[in-house]
Amino acid sequence: MNKQNMARTAQFSALLCISAWLCLPLGNLVFSMQTGVLFLSMFLLGGKATSLSVLLYLLLGAVGLPVFSGFRGGIGMLAFGAGADHGQRQHERQNQSEHLLHREFLLFDLRRKCNR
Repeated sequence: MNKQNMARTAQFSALLCISAWLCLPLGNLVFSMQTGVLFLSMFLLGGKATSLSVLLYLLLGAVGLPVFSGFRGGIGMLAFGAGADHGQRQHERQNQSEHLLHREFLLFDLRRKCNR
């Protein structure tokens, strides 16, 4: 691999980093621009250089640089991903709503007993 190909690979890694922050919301779904950059990279660089570009992008994120979507980074994002974080938040919200429902039921029961 010559210097020009290495420079292009690094440039497309930088484009992958930037395109993770650019999102297109469509209803409840949010699409990042990384897919387009990835296909453009495949078209212009070829398979080997694109693979190296993506590997460099993942390594940058693994060492903690905020290159992943939502300005996040770190090895935990690769190990567990954003979906695991979303699932944890969903579970916490469900527990909170169950807590509120239980509290409202107890208050209703207490009012009913006091009115007898």
